[in-house]
Amino acid sequence: MSVQQSDPETIRCPQCGSQNVKDNDECWQCKFNFKARKPYRKPMSCWSIGCLSLIGLWLIGFAMNKYDTIPSTATTQTATASMKQSLPDLQLVSRKWVNEDSQSYIVGIVKNNTNHSYRYVEINVNYYDGDVKIDSTMTNIENLASGEKWKFKAWVDDPEKTTAYSVEDPTGLE
Repeated sequence: MSVQQSDPETIRCPQCGSQNVKDNDECWQCKFNFKARKPYRKPMSCWSIGCLSLIGLWLIGFAMNKYDTIPSTATTQTATASMKQSLPDLQLVSRKWVNEDSQSYIVGIVKNNTNHSYRYVEINVNYYDGDVKIDSTMTNIENLASGEKWKFKAWVDDPEKTTAYSVEDPTGLE
């Protein structure tokens, strides 16, 4: 039985077993780094990073369907209706969290998409700490004409404890 001897000028790679010149910093076959004693890790391709980013955005979007989280800076979330679907009579067009003069509010726009006036319109906002409802508020307006938009403002009672909010669909009396 013969034992295979290594050439004194070569070393065997501990990761893949291939013979390498002793002065090499890394394995010619698997890129194992001899000096750092670390395996070579191929950098992620742009394609892989892009796919992972899209999956992450999809997961965030899926989670956001239940509640609107509070943004660190006020951003408008606009709801747009599909061309094939009819618009609701009272449409919640946008809503956002704003901080004004040491107070916090949910502000947004409701549009009357009908050909008649509403004598009373209200919107309800629910506030949550995690998945526990901690408060709610309602704001209203009288006499919202056909095609008219209403900019509502709902006060947040305890912004330090509020981690998420939901805005219910507007309701009204003709």
